[in-house]
Amino acid sequence: MPSRTLLAVEFTLLFLLGPVGMYFFAETRAIIYAMLLITTLYALVQSWRTPGFSWSELWHGEGWEPTERKRAFLLFLLCAAVLTALTVLTVPDRLFALPRQRPVVWVLVMLLYPILSVLPQELIFRSFFMTRYQSLFPSRSLLVIMSGLCFGLSHLILNNWIAPAFTTLGGLIFAYGFSRHRSLKWASIEHALYGCFVFTIGLGVFFFTGYARP
Repeated sequence: MPSRTLLAVEFTLLFLLGPVGMYFFAETRAIIYAMLLITTLYALVQSWRTPGFSWSELWHGEGWEPTERKRAFLLFLLCAAVLTALTVLTVPDRLFALPRQRPVVWVLVMLLYPILSVLPQELIFRSFFMTRYQSLFPSRSLLVIMSGLCFGLSHLILNNWIAPAFTTLGGLIFAYGFSRHRSLKWASIEHALYGCFVFTIGLGVFFFTGYARP
C-alpha cells in the first residue's frame, strides 16, 4: 500500500481535480465514458495488487443481514415516494416519460445501465474508494461522507444542480450500506434500484450525459 502522502495525491487527482477538470474541459460523452473506463481499470488493477485481495470477497463482501436489507428497501420506498412527489409537483410532463414515449429505450436502460454504469461506479466509489483510502479517513463515518461527497462531485459534468445534489444523497446511502456489508454485489443492486427508478419516473434527463451541455 502506498504511503499516506501518495494516497492523498492520488485521491486529489482522481476524485477532486479530475471531476472539476472534466466539468470545465470535457465537451463530449466519449471523453466522459473514456474517463470512466480508465478509472475503472485503474481501480481494478490497484485492487488486484492489494495484498490479500480476493475477487470473491470483493463481490460477496461480509454478508448483509436480512434486517438491514429490509431497512434499506424501506428507505428506497420512502425515497421513491418523495421522488415521485417531486416529479409530479415540478415536472409533471416528465412523469414516466421514458417508458411511455420510448419503451424500447427504457428497456435497454433497465438492462444495460446496471452493468455499464452502476457496476463501474460502485467499484470506484465504494469498493476501491472505501478500501484504499481508509488510512486517509480512518473514521467510518468520515469515510462514508467522503465517498458520498466525491460521488456527487463526479456528477458536476452533467451541468445541473439536481444531479450532484441527488447523487450526493444517494452516494451517502450506498456508502453507508457498503460500510456494513463490504459487497460490490449488494452496493450495485442498491444503486441500480435507485438509478432505474430515477430513469423510470422521468428524472433521468438530469443524469444523462447527452444533456451535459446546452
